[in-house]
Amino acid sequence: MPKTATPNLKIRALSHVDQFDDVTADDIEEARQSLSLTPSEMAAALDWSARKYSRVLDAAREAEAVSRDFALAVRGLVEVSGERYGKPADVVDDGDFLDGRTFVTIFRDLCDAESGWSAEVAPHLLRLLVERATLGAGSISYGEAATTLEERGLTHRVWPRTAYGRPLGLICKALLDLGKETGARIPLISVIVTRAGGDPSEGIDGLLKAYLKLHESKPLRKEKIARLRTDRAAMIQELQNEALQYRHWPGVIRALLGQKK
Repeated sequence: MPKTATPNLKIRALSHVDQFDDVTADDIEEARQSLSLTPSEMAAALDWSARKYSRVLDAAREAEAVSRDFALAVRGLVEVSGERYGKPADVVDDGDFLDGRTFVTIFRDLCDAESGWSAEVAPHLLRLLVERATLGAGSISYGEAATTLEERGLTHRVWPRTAYGRPLGLICKALLDLGKETGARIPLISVIVTRAGGDPSEGIDGLLKAYLKLHESKPLRKEKIARLRTDRAAMIQELQNEALQYRHWPGVIRALLGQKK
C-alpha cells in the first residue's frame, strides 16, 4: 500500500484556515518526505509541472511562507495519501499469471545485446511504468519518467530525455517476445510514455504494428494498423487504455525480471 503521512506533521495539525498562512516551504517539504514522494511525484500529485513546484517553493522560501491555496492543496493531499499517492509498495503477484512460470532469459538476453545505459535502466523503467499503471496514474512524459528514476537514485541524468526511447523499445521487444513464447496478449506498456505534446514518439509505431500483427485477427489487424497511420491519436489512446487497464502487470514483472529480492 502507499505510504501514509505521519500523524505529527505540522500541516496536518492545523485546525483553522488562517493558520495556513504561516505554512513554510520547509513544512511543505516535510509533508512531501513523509509521503515518500520525489519532488516530481509531488508536483504530479498536485497536477503541476516539476518546474512549477520548484519555482513556487523557491518563492516561498524568500517570502518565508507559501500561499494559503498551496498549503490547503498539500493538506488535502496529505489527507488522501493512503488512498492513492505516496511511494508504492512492491507490486504483488498472486502467481496465477502464466502459471507462475518465469522467462527471465528473454529480458536478460535483450539487455545483454543492448548493453550500456539502456540495458541498465530498462528494468527500473519497466517497474516504474507498471507502478504507474497499477496506481491508475495515467500516462507519463519522458521528462517525468527520467526525473523520477534520477531522484530515486536508479540512474544518472541523460540528455535529451528522448534517449529513453531505446530502453522503452527494449521493453516492447521483451513484451512481444514474452507474448510469442506464451501466447499471452501483453500490452506494450511503453506506449504510455509521451512527449510534451501528449503522444508517444513515432519511433514506437513499428513495435505497435508488430503487436497488432501478433495479437489481432487478420481483418481487425489490417484496420488497426491503418488507423495508426490515418487516426494515430485515437489508436494510440486505445492502446494506452489497454495497457493501463491490464490486470497482470505484477505477473509480467515476475515473469520477465524474477522475484525482486
